[in-house]
Amino acid sequence: AVQYMSSWPWEWAKFTSVLMKDGTISNIGLFAVYVIIIIFSLLNYWSVKVLTSFTSLISFFKLGVPTLTVILLLLSGFHPGNYGHSLSSFIPYGTAPIFAAVTVSGIIFSFNAFQTIINMGAEIEKPEKNILRGIVICLSLTALLYV
Repeated sequence: AVQYMSSWPWEWAKFTSVLMKDGTISNIGLFAVYVIIIIFSLLNYWSVKVLTSFTSLISFFKLGVPTLTVILLLLSGFHPGNYGHSLSSFIPYGTAPIFAAVTVSGIIFSFNAFQTIINMGAEIEKPEKNILRGIVICLSLTALLYV
């Protein structure tokens, strides 16, 4: 980048000629490299901290806003007399199929937990043993809990 930038015709780009001498990086250039590395390292570090705090904030809103909405709607206009009049036309087969679908989809979703073990395989000690062990344990616990 320094070689490319040193060929630019503008005066402000001429400072890059001191960063390299005879095709190698100078001490000033090396110092500039270290400063840039430190700046980018700090930006990455701060970005992770900021991202973590925003994730916590977003999680609060994902849970808090719907909960608050339900509470406020119940407080503002809940009338138990509205329920039970036309239930047969609203849900002609009753609520049993709904609960069956929710249960089955939850079971299917829970079997996907083994993918986390595979995705994190590079971070596991002795992956050739522990990935298989983790998948077997995960699927066994899921089957034990849900089947």
